Amino acid sequence: LKRRSIALPVEFHAVSCELYREVCRAYSISGFPVVLGWTLGSDIEEQGIELNPVGYSPDADSIAEALGLTLASEAAHTYKRNFTSPEEKAEFQLGQKQDAITENERRLGYEDTLNDRYHNAAAAFAFMLK
Repeated sequence: LKRRSIALPVEFHAVSCELYREVCRAYSISGFPVVLGWTLGSDIEEQGIELNPVGYSPDADSIAEALGLTLASEAAHTYKRNFTSPEEKAEFQLGQKQDAITENERRLGYEDTLNDRYHNAAAAFAFMLK
């Protein structure tokens, strides 16, 4: 959205509800992640538009529509891996699964501080926006 917005600047901010409980209470945020948006000229003290309701995975175009933004078009780049055999594909997928398990195990052993939670919330927010 930031890169494709025409004429209007778009800003994103992540808030850790563990650190800023009063902000989350003010906007009735009880689950995570929640993405709220405000149209240009709207009062930020009022409840914003929820851009990622449960069961809905927004993309840049749907968020732009909800906020009344005009986006520049962007060419889609996809990567398709060509496998020479079903065995090669199965081996690649197994490697991907093993990498995910290793990463998950690494995270489980990681000590969680308030600063880590804030960082993780910001990282999750950025990932969701991609």
